Amino acid sequence: MNEQDNFEPPGADPQNEAAVMETDAPLPFSTVEYGYGPAFAPQPDAKPDPDHPRWGAGAGIAAWLISVASIVVLPLIAVMIWYFIELARGMQLSSDKEVLREWATSPNVLFISVLSTIVAHGLTIAVCWAIVTQMGKRPLFQSLGWDWGGKSAVYWLLFSAAATIGLIAVTIVLARVLPQKEGTDFDILIKSSARVRIAVVILATFSAPLVEEMVYRGVLFAGLRVSLGAAPAVIIVTACFTGVHLLQYWGAWVSISGLLLLSLTLTLVRARTRSILPCVTFHLVNNAFQSVLILIGKG
Repeated sequence: MNEQDNFEPPGADPQNEAAVMETDAPLPFSTVEYGYGPAFAPQPDAKPDPDHPRWGAGAGIAAWLISVASIVVLPLIAVMIWYFIELARGMQLSSDKEVLREWATSPNVLFISVLSTIVAHGLTIAVCWAIVTQMGKRPLFQSLGWDWGGKSAVYWLLFSAAATIGLIAVTIVLARVLPQKEGTDFDILIKSSARVRIAVVILATFSAPLVEEMVYRGVLFAGLRVSLGAAPAVIIVTACFTGVHLLQYWGAWVSISGLLLLSLTLTLVRARTRSILPCVTFHLVNNAFQSVLILIGKG
């Protein structure tokens, strides 16, 4: 027997080796290095940091594009299905553009469009979940930031109420200097019927705040921040949120300015708190107030 046969890894005690391996206590060194025994189990990930996510700008932009496409494509598909159902029922519809426009803005069609938007929100949540959790490997809300940012829930409720009132005051002032077109697509939507208004209120109050904050201040902001920095992320997210609403409010520049200020405030809150929960709260309070105005005919 030569010296190599008597070689023992440094720090190893042959008499205690079996006892150590039978316990659950971790070894002081990786046994793989010496060619025997199991390796250390990988340490679990630390608590997710919303400002240092596992995804980057590309994934954030992809989530945003999918969310926009879903709220355009799914309602269009739903309306087309309804169109063919109407034809099967014997509906006579002229190819005249005005006749088609009148049909497309009828209460039934608009109601179907709003309901399908809720379905689109569900698809958007699924996409955000897949990106953020890496298909279930990480927690969703912890990764996006789901705490009060060092404040209390009451603080953010009061902040949201005050900020909403402040935004309304600013838009009243802006109405003196900016044009506000009547008869926008949104005006047509909420004036079409009571059931459409109720569907819009449900969508705006209970669905949109969570979904839009997950996309804009959650996945998109975090991805842009880790790739470009905080300031560019704030600017881009604010522009994306406002831009998505442009067609719906085109010509109503007071409303568009209000959306711009809302988006900027929400994004700054996210940047400050590292959490989307205060943003969801503020967004919900703002939309709930606007929904009340819609229901009483003042929206």
